[in-house]
Amino acid sequence: MSVNTAITLNRIFSNPAWKLLLVAGLLAFIACFIIKGKKRAIPVIICIVSVCLYIVTAGISESANHMISQQAGQEPVKIRDMNTLEPESTAPVEAEPVSAEGTADQEMTTVGIGGPYGEITVEKRDGWSIEAAPVDSGKLSYGLYGLILKPEDAKDGQIEVFCIDGFGVCGTGLETEEMTLAGYTAYMGTYDDHEHWDYILIKGEKPEIVAQHTECDSWTDVMWEEALSILDTVRFNEGKTEGGIGQYIPESEDETIAVMMSVSNVTPGGLKIHLWQYDKRDCGELIYGEGYHLEVLNDDTWEDVSTIIEDWAFTDEGFILPAEGESEEDINWEWLYGKLAPGTYRITKVLMDSDRNDPSVNVPAYPLTAQFVIAGTDGM
Repeated sequence: MSVNTAITLNRIFSNPAWKLLLVAGLLAFIACFIIKGKKRAIPVIICIVSVCLYIVTAGISESANHMISQQAGQEPVKIRDMNTLEPESTAPVEAEPVSAEGTADQEMTTVGIGGPYGEITVEKRDGWSIEAAPVDSGKLSYGLYGLILKPEDAKDGQIEVFCIDGFGVCGTGLETEEMTLAGYTAYMGTYDDHEHWDYILIKGEKPEIVAQHTECDSWTDVMWEEALSILDTVRFNEGKTEGGIGQYIPESEDETIAVMMSVSNVTPGGLKIHLWQYDKRDCGELIYGEGYHLEVLNDDTWEDVSTIIEDWAFTDEGFILPAEGESEEDINWEWLYGKLAPGTYRITKVLMDSDRNDPSVNVPAYPLTAQFVIAGTDGM
């Protein structure tokens, strides 16, 4: 007999209406003593039939109930109706301990990226990929360094969690909601009533930690919920620093010649300088030489970095900065300064405006300064 058949029989024969058979049999039995003659046979038959039918229905109900309990893997129970199960025995059953082997694979692992301001880490969960984006890697749309989060089942889109000197936003169509995330008082920004947030300023004090997404229209609500749970695990350890990084300062730009200077690939032994002319100018070409000046911040005072040799000089080659273009220069100062210790530094280059009529005349001079940080315990 199948479980479904047992349930059907139990539903039929456990009905209280079948107990009326027992009542009918009892009344017939009493009638046997009242009725005389041949008519007494009728109540006798009714009594016998009623008792037999009741015994059969009770047996079928009990058998069906027993089978249902066995199929469910339980102790036999009495079914009063289809919504109430009453155990025959209430003796406590000792539960078997749950094995931890099945949950070990579900534990989240820590993924991090180091940098000159501190280390950023998050807890990775199943179904997500996390990619490190170091300083100057070019992997981030915005920010200095950080982590890129992607759900493996999404067609496209990613969330970038990054460190930055200062995060600026436009207030047009922007709604901001204060929340608690990753132990910080965070601010969730949403533009133009978008269905999901556009950015979350997780840590608002410099250096700032921000989460921002791109091209996530195909994401499901579950993916957004999982993303927020991952962001809630963001940790920023400012005591664990490494590498080097350039910092923007107003002295890095001169609007008179429409030129900006920045640095990348900062190491204790050198860096790369970028000069970019971002607007047209009517005067002559800008030129610069190999020379530069290096300073270190000591408390609140800028001091010249000490050289490791006494007699030295830069060559006099002249390099031309392309109009509305960019030029780069790799600088290695180990021969002059050695490897720099951890600290804050600035480097100054001088650009000169050439004379179209007399290329040998250079007037005037425009100094540009870029600031950078070398982190770590030993400057290596």
